[in-house]
Amino acid sequence: MNRRTALTLLAALLLVALAAFPAAAAPGDLDPTFAGGGVRLIQFGANDSQAFDLVVMLDNGAVLAGRAFLPGGVEPALARVDRDGRLVKSFGVNGRMVEDGGGVADIFEAVARQGSKLLAVAVDSTNNTPTADFMVFRFNGNGTLDTSFGVGGVARTDFGGADRASDLVVLPDGRFVVVGRAIADGTATFGAARFTPGGAPDTTFGNNGRRRIAFPGAPSGGATAVALRPGGGVVIVGSMQDINVDAGAWAIAALTPSGGIDTSFSGDGRVRLPFGDNSDGATSVAVRQGKILVGGFVFGEDTAQDFALVRFQPDGALDPLYGEGGVAILPSGDEPDVPNGLAIASDGRAYLVGGTADGNELGILARVTPGGDPDPSFGDGGFVSFLYNEYAFGSAVGLDSAERAVVAGEGGVKGTPDMLAARFLT
Repeated sequence: MNRRTALTLLAALLLVALAAFPAAAAPGDLDPTFAGGGVRLIQFGANDSQAFDLVVMLDNGAVLAGRAFLPGGVEPALARVDRDGRLVKSFGVNGRMVEDGGGVADIFEAVARQGSKLLAVAVDSTNNTPTADFMVFRFNGNGTLDTSFGVGGVARTDFGGADRASDLVVLPDGRFVVVGRAIADGTATFGAARFTPGGAPDTTFGNNGRRRIAFPGAPSGGATAVALRPGGGVVIVGSMQDINVDAGAWAIAALTPSGGIDTSFSGDGRVRLPFGDNSDGATSVAVRQGKILVGGFVFGEDTAQDFALVRFQPDGALDPLYGEGGVAILPSGDEPDVPNGLAIASDGRAYLVGGTADGNELGILARVTPGGDPDPSFGDGGFVSFLYNEYAFGSAVGLDSAERAVVAGEGGVKGTPDMLAARFLT
């Protein structure tokens, strides 16, 4: 065998060897150990379903909260998967649970762990219930309703109109704060309510357990998310109309542990942050080392929505060490982007999940450095696009104990989606 023949044979053997070993997995890839390929679609029979939130469980599984379209109507629904992406058969019926909303609720908008129990915020998405209240259901670990909680398993409070809760956070002692849109005298404002661990209104908070938060110069709006601050207070984010530009602006408010306005935050406990003449909004919030990271959307110069993150110092001032003067705009491409969920890793990197809204819907997961730049080591320049079959959209993101990103949303056939759970390597 001459030298050229030997080299040719060696090259061929190397190609065969390389083909036998796939490329190493990289941050942003779907985790192949989850559901056999990184994505689990959860079907409720032949009916559509969607997930709007998730909570990562202690076993690194997750509970997804959303809704199922059933022959008799739309009902709130939960589903549970284990750390391998398999449905937990002991939860509900083969991993799925549908709750009778009684005509006043058709979605579980948010979900959180309270010890071994699950708390789920229920809403009427049609807004056809003029007397709708903030409502929270509590479930046992197997998906059965915990009737010892509140009244018959449901805690509720009324601000006086068609209120709509959107998120909750559980305190270390088991009490929990629920936020959303509170309506009284025809005006929509931020609303916050705190409950005891057993589901009764916590009368030591605000006014008999409730607090409405108005923003001067902003006639209407509502809260979308809440996070716990060091010391037991909370920060609440959402959007409020800005009368100066007749459009929505980001709105942030801070409350003390007793439900009062925290005047150590921006002087009056409130920040309103307009970005321009379009209706921008904050959709998520997380706190790390006292600093407040808020996720949401802004309209760019081409009027397309972009992901955005804004970081505040504990006193409500913009953090000059983040992005540009505290603001990081994160366009993933030419499509309008809709962000929903936010999570912060132990190293300060942030994950923001959502999707495109241009008719070719893709889920989008972004990772941002502690300084507010897209992380070039993740996906394609800090962004990962994902779909299942024809379609996907991300609604929430959480981190498991290995800090892998677990995403909830919807996917499958466009127009008839199913709940989606996905896990990404980080």
